[in-house]
Amino acid sequence: NLSDCQNTVDNTLCKMLKSLPNNQSECKPLAIVKKSMLPLQGDCWLNWAESKRESHKVVNQENQETKSGEMNKARLCQLESLETPSSLLVDIINHCRTFRESESNFYLIWNLLRNDFDSLSITHLPPLYEEYKKWHKQSYSTDSHSDLTVEQKKKMQVNNQQNLVLAAKNIAESSFGIEHIFRELGQVFEAHQFGTVSQRYVLESSLDYKYITSFTMIAAKLLIGGHAFEIVDGDVNHIATEWVSCVLESLAYCIGLEKKIFVISILGTQSTGKSTLLNTMFGARFPVSSGRCTRGIFMQLIPIEEELQNRLKYDYLVILDTEGLRAPELSINSSYRRDNELATIAVGLGDVTIINMSGEGHSEVQDILQIIVFALIRMKESYSKPRCVFVHQNVPDAHAHTNLIIARSHLIETLDKTTECAAIQEKKDSFYRRFSDVIDFHPEEEVFYFPGLFEGQPPHNKISTGYSERASMLRQYLLECFSNSSDKQFQT
Repeated sequence: NLSDCQNTVDNTLCKMLKSLPNNQSECKPLAIVKKSMLPLQGDCWLNWAESKRESHKVVNQENQETKSGEMNKARLCQLESLETPSSLLVDIINHCRTFRESESNFYLIWNLLRNDFDSLSITHLPPLYEEYKKWHKQSYSTDSHSDLTVEQKKKMQVNNQQNLVLAAKNIAESSFGIEHIFRELGQVFEAHQFGTVSQRYVLESSLDYKYITSFTMIAAKLLIGGHAFEIVDGDVNHIATEWVSCVLESLAYCIGLEKKIFVISILGTQSTGKSTLLNTMFGARFPVSSGRCTRGIFMQLIPIEEELQNRLKYDYLVILDTEGLRAPELSINSSYRRDNELATIAVGLGDVTIINMSGEGHSEVQDILQIIVFALIRMKESYSKPRCVFVHQNVPDAHAHTNLIIARSHLIETLDKTTECAAIQEKKDSFYRRFSDVIDFHPEEEVFYFPGLFEGQPPHNKISTGYSERASMLRQYLLECFSNSSDKQFQT
């Protein structure tokens, strides 16, 4: 079975790579693959997402109809591209047939595909990451050029920012993982749902209809099997609502509607070790790297052992890994809007939200805290107050929790002031005056200090035992949150 499955995957990848245009660029081959093999994720999807976002802001009926027309046009563009599907999409749908024929082969093929796509990225992405690091470093070193005039420094800063944006775009376009395959399947599913009877007929004549409708069940099965599932598309910062809802409904059907789940989300600025922390605590497989490694929001389902279910009162744990906030390659306005949306989703879905910071201070996330408080206050229909845990990374002192009492006091003062300002703006100052009025927060218990992940100097550095011990302490505290929280059934 292993040999047959590996041959199947190898044939898929060979056909995919052979289909590259003759004028392919050596620096971005995977970007060309994505554009030719996964066309539904291109401009059509971006235009649809932008129109959908803008449609929620307009109140004029005429403008609303205009946005609806733009969305319909984008879907028609997707349907047209599906009239002649790419060889990769056809092969992926053929792989979906193994789901019905042999479930063990199905899981094996998808795991092999994930490993091979990861290998492609490992081969092609490092030079692009180095380019990103170079411009990221230069964007912060402008002031060190004392020989330049103010005007020259401004021009250099603009140039560095433009190059940083371009480097980030190259990384995004050249990233090719299993999540992009499922993003494409999701767009096929949504385009099929949107299409008229005649359009569906055309689509069904080029692709097997019964396998299109089974995409959501396949994604749910892979979630149960340990794969991460993309909730928010990080490239367009949008949720494919129909696709995500149907996948979660299929998941609920598979595991049982009566099952109870506990959701842990994490927020923090870029490259502060969010994915590493989740991987260490729960054995997850979120990708880790410097820069914007995680894009959007991913969820992973973790079953709770049977002997723990009675004590914890839950059957499953869902962890949400989020994109790093305050990305330097984004403009201030774009970054603020994106961060606001990501924080609202993460805090709104999580029973416990981990706020991950670098160092002892909290100034770097002060504006993020304001976003979180606004999100909490606006959740009028929230069934319960979620909890909040603060994690300070790279604090080497073993007695940091005792020695940083004053820092925690300043954190509480900042949180209370932020809550007061947000409540006044929302005209709810009579209800919310302190941070504890909005969210369950116990600073002596819910502020954790972590040393660095590695100790020693490369190439002889090793994983810090202190980091592992703190991760174990945090994990144990989160398990206690399970048993003290109210039951929540699986809801989509």
